[in-house]
Amino acid sequence: MQSNDQMILSQYWAEKIDSVNHGLALLRTKLSELTEKPNQVIFVSAGEIKPLLNPYILTFCKDISHNFECKADFISAACTSLHASIFHFNNSKSHNCLVILLELDQTLQQGCLNALGVGDSDGQDGLIVNDCIGFCFLEKRVAHNQDIVIEQCQI
Repeated sequence: MQSNDQMILSQYWAEKIDSVNHGLALLRTKLSELTEKPNQVIFVSAGEIKPLLNPYILTFCKDISHNFECKADFISAACTSLHASIFHFNNSKSHNCLVILLELDQTLQQGCLNALGVGDSDGQDGLIVNDCIGFCFLEKRVAHNQDIVIEQCQI
């Protein structure tokens, strides 16, 4: 980043969805509307690496990486995955980044939470996974008046 550049959240979108295929189709449509190609793509999920066990999600990630022709990473740090992706982008040489949030395949992700003892099975009064998808487009540049600036990020 240059000395007067800031980290800008220039675009964002998220949606609760009914199924993996529904979510991926909706996400493909929304991503096709981007007006700028990213220098970097970061896939994030609170479900650790588990969502990539789903062949539809794995194919989607491969397709996006291929279509945008840029560096792609997968970051998973449980509930702090979005924060971790912001740190990762901040430390990169890229000028912009597309962060794709994949909270998909509820059964796989819920099984992970339940196994950790923080889910909703066997009398646990814990977290319940909701299938949802989204993205945010981050940029390193001089901020304009109405821009959303990420001034700090902590985990």
